[in-house]
Amino acid sequence: MDRVCYSVDALDRVTTVSDGWARALRDTSNDALAPSDVIGRPLWDLIKDPTVQHLYRSVMARARSGLPIPPFSFRCDTPDRQQMMRMEIRADETQAVSFEVQVVASQARLPLALLLSETPRSQQVVKMCAWCQRVALPDARWVEVEEAVEVLEFLDVAPVPIVSHGICPACYTKVMFELHRKLEDGDAETTFGSPPQGFPRRP
Repeated sequence: MDRVCYSVDALDRVTTVSDGWARALRDTSNDALAPSDVIGRPLWDLIKDPTVQHLYRSVMARARSGLPIPPFSFRCDTPDRQQMMRMEIRADETQAVSFEVQVVASQARLPLALLLSETPRSQQVVKMCAWCQRVALPDARWVEVEEAVEVLEFLDVAPVPIVSHGICPACYTKVMFELHRKLEDGDAETTFGSPPQGFPRRP
């Protein structure tokens, strides 16, 4: 996936999306968020989970107040690839906020029907963390999607459940800590979620 850039104005309406946005959509087979469907809409139309909304609002408020937002890395997989992404967030004097996201490491995996947008869906819902890509199990554990597919026996289910994106407790706690701590020169970049075993740190 190419670098993806997008921005919102002072009222949190999407004003620009880069060419990389459309190419990223091809990677994830998600046609519902084409650029023409996004421009002019509130960002909150696109982020449904209330907890994730709260975190984005907090991060954007920090950027608009003039405090630095250090770059951070997070998982953002496609159906056939595991990926680590790096995000940078900046605000300008008009209170517009820009987001820049780029792949920093990627490796192939067997395609997962659970993540393919064209896969028929049941009314069942499973929650996936938007920051580390782990899936919530009924016993309150959050595990890698491959383990969730096996534990919940999705391979034997047709159609598969709807995937709802939220945030796991571990990532929520880490984001809130990062928002409120005093930043020091030379601080290491924050990473949300653990890369899978053998996952490369750089391309």
